[in-house]
Amino acid sequence: MRHILLLWFCLFSVCLSAQNTESLANDTTQRQHFIGLYDIHPQFPGGLDALLAYLKNYTRYPKIAERYGVEGRATMSFIVDTEGRIKEISATEVLITKIYDANFYALTENDQKILKERFARSFAREAYRVIKAMPKWKPGLQQDGNTMREVEVKYTLPITFNM
Repeated sequence: MRHILLLWFCLFSVCLSAQNTESLANDTTQRQHFIGLYDIHPQFPGGLDALLAYLKNYTRYPKIAERYGVEGRATMSFIVDTEGRIKEISATEVLITKIYDANFYALTENDQKILKERFARSFAREAYRVIKAMPKWKPGLQQDGNTMREVEVKYTLPITFNM
């Protein structure tokens, strides 16, 4: 029990020393870019229905995935900045959910693994391309006294690839 308490106090003190609350309170520029604190989340122009229509119209099925009848999902993360621009796009998770081509299962395990990696990369690349081409969003807003101000917000968006 004593070891657990000692570990807890060590972790707690590390967390406290890692924060510099004085500089956060005095530097409004740094606070403005503190990702994650918002009252109104960013919005794609036209809202959710417009976002879904955009994804449907602009997402192209990767040829290698189409050839093998592969379905999947790329979960993408990006930041909507204070002007509504998209930046720091990355794939946080890419899943292969279904492979319809029976020939795939006739391959060796190693060849299957290599192809699955290619499928995942193709889904991530296409999702990246689609997000990079998005128009400006309405930025996230944070209450600051009696006013609302734009803030950077990290956004996660799953893009599904179904046959």
